[in-house]
Amino acid sequence: MNKEGIIAINKPSGWICTHILKELEKILRKSHFYHEFVNISQNQHHKRQRKSRKLDCRRIKLGHGGTLDPLASGVLVIGIGKGTKNLEQFLQCTKEYQVTALFGCSTDTYDSNGKVLKRMPWSHLTKDIVEKALDNFKGNILQKPPIYSALHMKGKRLYEYVREGLELPEEIKPRPVVVESFDIIKWTHNHEWKEPKDNNNAEEDLESNLKEQNTVNQKDSKFSSFKDDQIKIADNLSDTNKKQELSDNAFTSLEQKAPVATFRVVVSSGTYIRSLIHDLGVFLGSAAHIVELIRYRQGKYKLNENTIDWSKFENEEWENDFIKAISSKNNLDP
Repeated sequence: MNKEGIIAINKPSGWICTHILKELEKILRKSHFYHEFVNISQNQHHKRQRKSRKLDCRRIKLGHGGTLDPLASGVLVIGIGKGTKNLEQFLQCTKEYQVTALFGCSTDTYDSNGKVLKRMPWSHLTKDIVEKALDNFKGNILQKPPIYSALHMKGKRLYEYVREGLELPEEIKPRPVVVESFDIIKWTHNHEWKEPKDNNNAEEDLESNLKEQNTVNQKDSKFSSFKDDQIKIADNLSDTNKKQELSDNAFTSLEQKAPVATFRVVVSSGTYIRSLIHDLGVFLGSAAHIVELIRYRQGKYKLNENTIDWSKFENEEWENDFIKAISSKNNLDP
């Protein structure tokens, strides 16, 4: 029976992807299903070493096909054994998300795990205004990645500059991405979301996730054309950010609830949903950050259709679904 290939799980919010992989490896190694596989691998790897070598030294090779932020939940593609060699194709495929954003407040990480940077007015926002603004972020656009990302600049990852308190040697350059669809599916002032409190662990969690992120050298995408207003988005956002400062008359009454919007987004590889929401807030003359992010689809994997809920691994109820998934035809196809 095949024990190497690709599966997809429903990652719970609050978990770092590398922690998921470490826990999954422990679960698989202890299971009856992988017992023979681990023993054979151990004998091949350690046949020249002393028999006293601990079994815990053997590892099942695991990797993921595209990280999810600690806050995010949803589809996480995982390669097992030889399946890790096929993960790159999942990094290049289309992804679908449901994202919920709170307006009126921005954070350093662009989500609710970060520290509040500024508060901005939001009383002028309506569902119709936001919906019309979305057209400026659809199609072929230029997007500036967040500083909390694993992208390299002058030999360092961007998040390392923040961690070390260093200034960036140059401005982060916008990159071409494709937003296939960006639709608002809910708008409300009646919600329980709150502005984030100072979270000293947020940066550490996000940095840990980014540090272990699988990175792939992507080929330069060729875009036939860009809408004039879309080309200007990244530069306009940068100029607007420089002009906006935190001030008492910038906020709307804290006794009122700022609006929350939920969006369904389909994007190309390399698109940062955190940046998309942050930039939308700035474009609207306000601010916004993510409070909930769910990856509904990555390639052929769809949430609740061909994914395994992480709770099944925690409750030792995973084996049937796991065997079905890893033994399926065309298992390695994206």
